[in-house]
Amino acid sequence: MVRATSEAILSCLDGALLVVRETMKGTRYPSITWAEEEIPLWPFICARGDGNWLVYATFNSSVPKYHCFGPGGVVSKPEDIDGETIRALGSLVRERKDKKSTALSEFIADVKRDLEGFTEDQAEVPEYFEHEDGFGYQWVRATSGGNEPRVDLFRIGSDNQRQWRGESAWLRYSKYLRTMANWQVIAARIRRDLESAEQLLADEEQSFLDWDVKTSADREARVVVSDYDGRNKKEQTFSVLIDGIDEDLEVEKGQTQVVFVNGEAGIGKTRALINAAKRRALQVESAATAEDEDLPLFLYMRSTGNAFASLTTAVRSAVSVTRNLTQTTVEVLCRNGQMALLIDGFDELLGSPAYNDALGSLRPWLETLSGRGVLVVSARSSYYLNQYRSSVERASMLGHAAVRHRIAEVQRWSETEIRSFLADYQVPVHLVERLTASDRELLGLPFFARGFAEMYRKGADDLNAGVSLPTYLLRQYITREQGKLRRGETVEAGSLISHEELMRTFAIVADLMSGNDDREADLDTLEYAAAEAIGVPADSDLDQARPMLKKRLPVLCGLDLQSFDGGEKRFRFQHELFYDQFLAEAAATNLNEADLPQFYSMLRSSLWRRATVAGVVAACGTDLVIEAVESFNPSQRKPLNKAETPIVRANIGSLWSEVIKQTGHFPTYPVKDADFAGTLDLSGVECSHAQLLNCSIDSLVIPESPNWRVSLQGTIVNQLVSGNPHPSLSGLTGLAHADLSVLLIRTNRMNEYWERRSEIFDALRRHGASVVDAPDETTSQISPKVEHARHFLSGLMFKAESSVVLKSNYELEDDRLHNLVDNQSEWRDFAKLLEETELATTESFSASGKRKIRMRFKVGIKAVLNNDGTNDKVTKFWDRLR
Repeated sequence: MVRATSEAILSCLDGALLVVRETMKGTRYPSITWAEEEIPLWPFICARGDGNWLVYATFNSSVPKYHCFGPGGVVSKPEDIDGETIRALGSLVRERKDKKSTALSEFIADVKRDLEGFTEDQAEVPEYFEHEDGFGYQWVRATSGGNEPRVDLFRIGSDNQRQWRGESAWLRYSKYLRTMANWQVIAARIRRDLESAEQLLADEEQSFLDWDVKTSADREARVVVSDYDGRNKKEQTFSVLIDGIDEDLEVEKGQTQVVFVNGEAGIGKTRALINAAKRRALQVESAATAEDEDLPLFLYMRSTGNAFASLTTAVRSAVSVTRNLTQTTVEVLCRNGQMALLIDGFDELLGSPAYNDALGSLRPWLETLSGRGVLVVSARSSYYLNQYRSSVERASMLGHAAVRHRIAEVQRWSETEIRSFLADYQVPVHLVERLTASDRELLGLPFFARGFAEMYRKGADDLNAGVSLPTYLLRQYITREQGKLRRGETVEAGSLISHEELMRTFAIVADLMSGNDDREADLDTLEYAAAEAIGVPADSDLDQARPMLKKRLPVLCGLDLQSFDGGEKRFRFQHELFYDQFLAEAAATNLNEADLPQFYSMLRSSLWRRATVAGVVAACGTDLVIEAVESFNPSQRKPLNKAETPIVRANIGSLWSEVIKQTGHFPTYPVKDADFAGTLDLSGVECSHAQLLNCSIDSLVIPESPNWRVSLQGTIVNQLVSGNPHPSLSGLTGLAHADLSVLLIRTNRMNEYWERRSEIFDALRRHGASVVDAPDETTSQISPKVEHARHFLSGLMFKAESSVVLKSNYELEDDRLHNLVDNQSEWRDFAKLLEETELATTESFSASGKRKIRMRFKVGIKAVLNNDGTNDKVTKFWDRLR
């Protein structure tokens, strides 16, 4: 062994020269050199002027010790080592020791916190002790079979790896956590619960819609993943998204990764999440390889109409199926990258209050994760995402949550995918071509594609009767439910309620649900809605007006579904699309019957999603909708409260978007007091004189037609996009350039981005736009440092960031933010000033590679940008920049 090693070293040194560099202080620095390469041996090996060679031994005091080879003795003296050598050695040896010491103390604290998650609430605190390899804890583990006293040993291994002493070897700490949780047993129970959820969905579709269980829309979902501000877009399959989540769980990044899975009703979010969680649970349970057993698990949670008081309560409900996990152990597993929460329909899971403080609804859990782990949140509307960003902006004190956000927008099926799916069920192409343009567009939603396949399977007459897909599915749903309300057990006995009466009943129920925190109704609500639909006078009884109906109504409550607290059975719609459609029916009925007060009441009570908006416009026509929106003046009726204002503005924006889409032109009179979530695309719209007053637009795509005019008065535009190959913005007036985060002009040659305020202004002026907030050239120029700070703060705000991961020298670590920073020195000065003025706090954390810094804002970014004089620290920050 020694001989082989010696021969290998000699082979490597063949042809090498030993070069010694003299220094001013007499110490010599040796290097080994070849023709084109040099390896320095200093500071581990050096030589004194008297001929003694020094080889590094230890560095436990202020001066390192070296072994001496030569006439000067065995061990070096302090005066033998020059200051440059001490500093160089210290940066290599001391820093590494300090890192290990810090990593060890953090590990000791984390283990104690984790063990407390596996103990009973009243158990004694785990008792710490040291041992020759590291440290240990004596503690009592809570199990389903009782308490288990344990003594466990831990250490920091090579590369700062956290380790646990198993039966015969040191193993990764993650293996210890999975052992404590009984990993494969948990995986099996999660898998069985998800299979039950899948079966329930299939049973509901068969019971409510008479769909064949074999007709499944089994195409894998595609998503476009982007930053919160829409930048860095990448299209990928849902499985690739899950692979990325695995990577985020595996590596400590300093920020909890929150992925918002967004998409309209019927696009397949629920099944994509369930399938991902089930596949992973099955993979861990079967453990075909050691790598499979070590994979993280996904804990799926779905509201199914229930609203919980907090995310913690929802987690407690979800873990009950595992029988050996608790909310605290889930926190431990999530914090250590062994489990991720998949929260389906989060905007409904916590009820409407989540809209009012979307950040607050997640903050307690985010703070528990301490900048680690992953949350996957399915939101059923882009409105929730806007509210989330707004709540980050509004927050005056951001707490300790460190979060990075991404959005995964689930895509509709492509034309190829639609045709492939329908071909699987032998649906002739000519039937697809016979559909209206709007129905063909709906086939991109798996729910409607499957509904169309079912129409063909049953030979439905509606295929040839020009009935729209939404109308057909509603009819089918109502017919199935009507069959449950017969006078007797046979079809000949007749129904207790007509098709039209049941349609009206469900519309009233949807209206009543819209004002609640959940999407369920009790039997009293069902009875009230039925009485209203039938026309029973207020002083009469439903039993008298329609005998037996009251007794039969409970059968509408579905497949033994119960409210989450185990109470009485409650009613909910089989699919969220049905809720949207019946809500549209209720609103359209009010508008068509000229009941404007009730229509306006619905407009302000809840957010209308895409299907509801489209249903209202289709049922009432664009002219009637325009007239109603134009006439809406809450100041003359009941002024909007704080919670209603954003809902009304979002609903009005959605109605205008649908009207513009259907008519192909922008109205000639002003559109006012509306919020346009997502993109307002006017590229193919006739805009001879478009006016937007007091509106907000996430992304405005300007028209491509000649002679267009768009006037913005008091309107905030976050992103402005021009796709005209010969760009001219001369038709744009009233724009405030300070509100823009991005200006994008696409030409035949390239895409040009501008993000800094001064650059955006110059580009707007070059392309002929009229800007209302042009800088006053007679006053002194804005300080470059102020300009840089505004740019950095605006960019972070649009990304909904409240924390940033930095290198040890305060340069940006996060690749996503590099487009925000042209000059790292400008960023370093900005970041250090935030810390000095106490607007942000910093802390180091353990991660792969070099040590990193996590910077958290202590004050909301919007408050820093506004600088309204109410916060002395904000004022001091801007004063220091001027």
